[in-house]
Amino acid sequence: MRMLFFIDKSVADALVEDGKPEEHLVAAVHNLAQARRLGKHFVMADRETLATLGQSRWLHPRDRGVYVHLYNTLPQMGTYLNNLVRRVEVVAAEGVFESNGEQNRRVVKLSATHFDDFSIVDKAIFLCENLNEVRFYQQLTRAYLFWSGLGQVRICCDPRGGGGDTTADAYEAIRSPRNQLCLCIVDSDRTTPSDSIGNTALRVKRIDDADDQPLCELTILDVRETENLVSRTIYQETVWGDPNRMEGVLFLESLESSTYPHARRYLDMKRGLKLGEIVHAPPNSAFYKYWRPIVRDLQNEAHAICDACWSDPDCTCKQDCHCIVAPGLGDGILEDVTDYLERQSSQKVAEMVPELLKDEWENLGELITAWFCGSPRMVAV
Repeated sequence: MRMLFFIDKSVADALVEDGKPEEHLVAAVHNLAQARRLGKHFVMADRETLATLGQSRWLHPRDRGVYVHLYNTLPQMGTYLNNLVRRVEVVAAEGVFESNGEQNRRVVKLSATHFDDFSIVDKAIFLCENLNEVRFYQQLTRAYLFWSGLGQVRICCDPRGGGGDTTADAYEAIRSPRNQLCLCIVDSDRTTPSDSIGNTALRVKRIDDADDQPLCELTILDVRETENLVSRTIYQETVWGDPNRMEGVLFLESLESSTYPHARRYLDMKRGLKLGEIVHAPPNSAFYKYWRPIVRDLQNEAHAICDACWSDPDCTCKQDCHCIVAPGLGDGILEDVTDYLERQSSQKVAEMVPELLKDEWENLGELITAWFCGSPRMVAV
């Protein structure tokens, strides 16, 4: 199962009215039962609705068996369902295609007619800028599930990599048919707290804002990039034995121990930071004003800074600066991190997340769980 589909009482009522019910209703209830039986999604309803569906003469015996099973297991699922912050509600009325609720709790309402085709319950797409990000978020969610006592839940998704600056095109192609579920997470690329989002996030946001498409959801990270969500401990365990990359981890330790711990949210973890980027930035720019005092205070902890470069107006080494504040961890660091995390237990991953990052991990883990929560197939039905 990937997302919670909640069948409204109106659907069951339509199946017990006098006369043969609409074919699309029977097809919708069949496809939802099929999706749950195959483990593609989680399907639920209130007790009365499940009882009605489990006895409906219009349904195939196998479909009735699914709803009887859901009826019998409803008491155990109550606590679990309360943890899901997203759900799709299926109603009998035609022409319903909307989303209601606040950011932290959202209900998508859809007419049963949308489910007479199996495609809408066949795939739930997890789109990020590259596949390593999808892999990392799956590991992040394992920690959230451990904290929440939901260790039996697994994350099931159709992973997609948007290709960086072409992510907007991929997102638009998924949204356009209006028959696919998709959660899209992109980097903000912000270099300071007050910075604007980058071009990739801006393009994806414009597509998301263009129309109300309740089957798709966009989340733009509050931090610069996915790499900024990785804890120092995880980085340290990942690069242990590599002295070059350990230099970057040591600076990160100094930054987190300083009076500027939240600056780690905007540090370029892959490329690092050079003094020339700050010295040659416009003095009135947000980047200059934010990073200059931080680096000045942490000058002794910086990797290699020439004192003269702070004040030399004739410094011309912006493009080839040798004053390294923070060594980068390399373009492949997220893949290395994810390879490491996939070998660890959920408890171990959770223990490596500090309070400094826990809110971000919990918020994203809660969202991803609601979209892609999984369980085994119902093989006995």
